[in-house]
Amino acid sequence: MSTSSEATTLTAFTVQEDGQIRIDWADNASFSYPASWIRFHCACAHCVDEWAGTRLVDPATIPADIRPKEATPVGNYAVQITWSDGHDTGYYGYDSLRAIPPAPEDWDAYLAGEKKWLEDEGAVA
Repeated sequence: MSTSSEATTLTAFTVQEDGQIRIDWADNASFSYPASWIRFHCACAHCVDEWAGTRLVDPATIPADIRPKEATPVGNYAVQITWSDGHDTGYYGYDSLRAIPPAPEDWDAYLAGEKKWLEDEGAVA
């Protein structure tokens, strides 16, 4: 059984050759995500409305081939990512990073603009 501290203690953040980001945690959990999915989950003021909490980033504006250029630890609680699209203003708190769900199977359709993300409904169309 892991403690909440282990569950939110990052041990590795690896960009894989296929563009996936692998995140390893102290409780031995490991998750892989498309880099674009992690970029979409940025919670900075440019990406999320500070008052309403709604996502401002349209997945279709995120390059499908986006990659982290740099990932820098921020204390023992977050990582700051500089992305290949120039975005670098968000911290990804470890608790928030751990809470990111798997990307939808049809995530590429959102990146291509074939499907619209419906943030206010918390669903996809």
